[in-house]
Amino acid sequence: MSGTAPVERSRIILKAAQLMRDRHEEIARSITLELGKPIRQSRLEVIRGCEFFEWDAAEGQRLYGRVIPSAPNIRYIVVRQPIGSVAAFSPWNFPMSQPARKIAGALASGCSVILKPAEQTPAGAIHIAWAFADAGLPPGVLNLVFGPPADISGYLIPRDEIRLVAFTGSTTVGRHLTMLAAAHMTPVLMELGGHAPVIVCEDVDSHDVAVVSAVRKMRNLKRCAGYWRRVPMIDFPCPSQPGRMRFEHARPCGPPPTIAERGIFLLHRTPDDRHRAASRRCRDRHVGDNRCVHNGI
Repeated sequence: MSGTAPVERSRIILKAAQLMRDRHEEIARSITLELGKPIRQSRLEVIRGCEFFEWDAAEGQRLYGRVIPSAPNIRYIVVRQPIGSVAAFSPWNFPMSQPARKIAGALASGCSVILKPAEQTPAGAIHIAWAFADAGLPPGVLNLVFGPPADISGYLIPRDEIRLVAFTGSTTVGRHLTMLAAAHMTPVLMELGGHAPVIVCEDVDSHDVAVVSAVRKMRNLKRCAGYWRRVPMIDFPCPSQPGRMRFEHARPCGPPPTIAERGIFLLHRTPDDRHRAASRRCRDRHVGDNRCVHNGI
């Protein structure tokens, strides 16, 4: 793609994004069957993924350089060029929007991509690849690879052809991949696990804050690094009700429940025996009450 004009790259990306919008119901259903999130949230994730492509398609036409004045009759010129092939690794909790973020920026910049999607939820990345194939993306520009994550990262990252590593996932794995890339002087882009607090000020309605925080926490099956992990112990007058209100009830207490205890369904086509066993227990416990989506286990 580095030899393709930015306007042509943008045209292909926008066409693929439109195809994904046209197929959003099919893609959303695949996400729900794999991940178990409500279909409405899956639909929203598909739309968000399309917006990443549309944004980067436009920004790819504005990769301006810089002219920096220096001594008399001397100017420094900065030219932005594609960095090269990107090895990208996406997590399982957002199987459409996370691959989209990595693919969109790389393609808009004129780079090729080798994407390793999460083995538990590969369908989102596969739908993206299909859309780009139908949109006319040249062969070899967007590539998907599946297999043991350690084997794939250990093979790809040391190669001279890989000029950038992009990863979203746990801090532990991100640290390992960064060390592997550093040994070969390969730049990295890391989006790692977070522990976001909820900061509550005294001029808010504490009841509304508690409700909004609880709803926010439960989105995406509570699987998002950007969702809050801590609510501070706050004690101040609540405008909406007499007396005082504490947020202690909003803090998680004790060890987290297991997958089966939550009644949250994992995934079909997962290679992890523990996930399979938990999925079967959940299915046997909740099938028939519309709480479990089951496919292929």
